[in-house]
Amino acid sequence: MSGFFVEIIPEHVPDDGWTAIAQFSRQRDYRKHDEVPKATFPTNVAYGTRSAAERAATQWAREFVTSSSEVLESSLRLEEAARKAH
Repeated sequence: MSGFFVEIIPEHVPDDGWTAIAQFSRQRDYRKHDEVPKATFPTNVAYGTRSAAERAATQWAREFVTSSSEVLESSLRLEEAARKAH
């Protein structure tokens, strides 16, 4: 996932298994001594086990970076602007 870090955050769905959220950040932002903007997206994966949901979410995140990097970058810029406004 060139240029980005992703954190997969698994979530238990009562009586239905597991899903996950993908939280992205830019690698270059970690060089600064400031808060790092992060963009969070639901992955819409649903599996019976936590590990299966994490694997599917990781694959989803890879495909998202490849197919929607402009959306991701725009979301990170909006998060940056919101942080600066406060």
